Amino acid sequence: MSMEESLVFGAIRREPEPEPESESNSGSNWDWELKPLEDLTLSDFSSLEDDISPFLFSCPRFEYKNKAQREKEAASKRALDEYLESSRNLTVRVSLSLSLLCY
Repeated sequence: MSMEESLVFGAIRREPEPEPESESNSGSNWDWELKPLEDLTLSDFSSLEDDISPFLFSCPRFEYKNKAQREKEAASKRALDEYLESSRNLTVRVSLSLSLLCY
């Protein structure tokens, strides 16, 4: 076994080849750019609109929600409304039962 190889859990793993300086300093392949908070606009988030992961961004000037976030909030609101509707009469029944037990 040479100095360039290492033994991990019974398998031999070779050391990765070092990248030439020119490739490592060429920058990243991110298509993002850093902007100050004051310069952000709604159009900066347009690439996230069809993302399947819910995304919410809020700042003093605006709030952005992608489609998945809006659907998630709508589903939560529907579930809460259904729960409140189905449990609306339960409190009356429980309080009447308790009041009858007290007498």
